[in-house]
Amino acid sequence: MTREVMKTHDLAFASRPKLVSLDIICYKSTDIVFSPYGDYWRQMRKVCVLELLTTKNVRSFSSIRRDEASRLVQLIQSSTRGEPINVTERILRYESSMTCKAAFRDQLLKDEEKFIEILRELVELAGGFSVADIFPSIKILHVVSGLRSRILKLHKNVDAIVEDVINKHKKNIASGKKGNGEFGGEDLVDVLLRLMESGELKIPITNDNIKAIMIDMFAAGTETSGTITIWAMTEMMRNPSVLTKAQTEDLFGAGTETSGTTIIWAMSEMMRNPSVLAKAQAEVREAFKGKETFNEDVIEELKYLKQVVKETFRLHPPAPLLIPRECREETSINGYTIPLKTRVMVNVYAMGRDPKYWLDAESFIAKRFEQSSIDYMGNNFEYLPFGAGRQMCPGITFGLINVYLPLAKLLYHFDWKLPDGVKPKDVDMTENCGITAARKSELYLIATPYYLSQE
Repeated sequence: MTREVMKTHDLAFASRPKLVSLDIICYKSTDIVFSPYGDYWRQMRKVCVLELLTTKNVRSFSSIRRDEASRLVQLIQSSTRGEPINVTERILRYESSMTCKAAFRDQLLKDEEKFIEILRELVELAGGFSVADIFPSIKILHVVSGLRSRILKLHKNVDAIVEDVINKHKKNIASGKKGNGEFGGEDLVDVLLRLMESGELKIPITNDNIKAIMIDMFAAGTETSGTITIWAMTEMMRNPSVLTKAQTEDLFGAGTETSGTTIIWAMSEMMRNPSVLAKAQAEVREAFKGKETFNEDVIEELKYLKQVVKETFRLHPPAPLLIPRECREETSINGYTIPLKTRVMVNVYAMGRDPKYWLDAESFIAKRFEQSSIDYMGNNFEYLPFGAGRQMCPGITFGLINVYLPLAKLLYHFDWKLPDGVKPKDVDMTENCGITAARKSELYLIATPYYLSQE
């Protein structure tokens, strides 16, 4: 059925339904993720693929990633006194800062902490249940639920912040100050403003359109990657042999709420599976042994770490239910008539745990991907962490490197233990319900700095 909706009849199901919360948050759905299918969506999707998230642009942010990953390591090192530290908080701070710098330069953001806090609250509200979305024609429900007024209040605060960022960019451009501060190159707002002023776009864009896309980039970039890393770490702590094997393979072999959520889940899964943690750690330490910097080309060669991340995506997809699609025309599937405007939800969480497709489906087994051709590109319909078809996530490259780099740094620089009295099998893996399935409780671990002299 998923293949029918997302491939065979992809064009018929290419649009998005209009939802109360997201219509407000995304400036009448003029972003990329929630925009209805049509000329505007096609134009902005093309801008995203060819201008914002090209491989070249993603690589241009490498100095920002390295700088922020080093800050993450320093922050944890300054907190290590043999007591558990809040890994969730530190990873989400890394992802937020990284995304801020790539999207609109942190020095132009008046109040980063306030912006992050408001956006997370907006995402939480957007992920909740709204009766008004089920019965959109009954206008009184928009008032009775109270959701609209709460979102409008928060959105007003976000609007003031992003408007200030855009105005500062315009001022800098007018004075000849282009580029992403100390890191050089254009940030994402620079690119959008250039396109807006150039007159090259068939459908002109406004400040509000730029704001909507900024919110898209930030919300997606900060939640998913971090959560996966934390899950992976938890599984490795449950299976110490995997942690040891990863370290050993690196020593003898050859020596990344989107991003943040991913990293956190990956860490969590590795802590539940200490053998996974050991193997991944060994791989990373061997790969970077004697190197002064973490070269991203080397990270691309960390095969086992990539298997850990893939398995984390299987058990903890960034969005357990893919963003809803809406049928643009009456369609027939398997003998059933699907009416116009029917909403379709794809449960990738259930698909990733379906024993029909996965052996020992509820267990974290990274090596299942060792000889597997399954990838993220939407061709394997039992595994769709980034979706498929026309509405597939365009930011895969940006998201993955934002998982791999911080996760590799955490594995290289620290030995990880669970708090005293907590066994791997007792790690709390309860999930929150919402647009992203983050951990319900924050992940606390004991980090011991690792030094080469220990070998």
